[in-house]
Amino acid sequence: MAKVAIAMSVYFADTLEFIKLSIDSLLQQESIDFKIFIMVDGDVTADVKCFLTEQANNTKIDITFFDNNKGLAFRLNQIIEHVITLDEFDYIARMDADDVCESTRLKEQVAFLDENSNISIVGSDVLEIDSEGRALFYKKMDCSHQIMENKIIKKCPFNHPSVMFRTKVFSENTLRYKNELINTQDYYLWVDALKLGLKFGNINKPLLKFRVDT
Repeated sequence: MAKVAIAMSVYFADTLEFIKLSIDSLLQQESIDFKIFIMVDGDVTADVKCFLTEQANNTKIDITFFDNNKGLAFRLNQIIEHVITLDEFDYIARMDADDVCESTRLKEQVAFLDENSNISIVGSDVLEIDSEGRALFYKKMDCSHQIMENKIIKKCPFNHPSVMFRTKVFSENTLRYKNELINTQDYYLWVDALKLGLKFGNINKPLLKFRVDT
């Protein structure tokens, strides 16, 4: 069975309630072998630190605490390097600490990549939700690589927290997030991936509930 590493970063603005919902949605994933890698990016609230420390006892979760805040791109690159070193994961999935996965998310994305050997990165549609978890907007994504490539100047091809990569995308290339970027690190990753000739895809199902500020 394919193994999936899930990359998540937590920082001071993340709330305990949302972190719990996010991690719980991952632990409930159906029919998949996975491990969650969490980088705690600098100081967090005492309740968040206590909760995450307790979660470190779960064999499905690997947590590393850091004193300094280095940003999302930096921490994701750290997880990528660590996963490559372990050399046991076929895929790397993204997840944010305030979003919620559908229980079939990982299973469906693994199946998609298994069935489409030409695709290196797959995302999905998302259901945007507010702070109370209420549905706001269904965000449907393009699923054709050619359309995604053609539109990249005007439209980001993926919902970042919804993506899954083949691990070899990183182990066989120098492709990484740009550490110096704060808000556009994912967009430039997609641009760099296209330069390498990597192919994109999206699953037209809302496999992720994407929390937005309202």
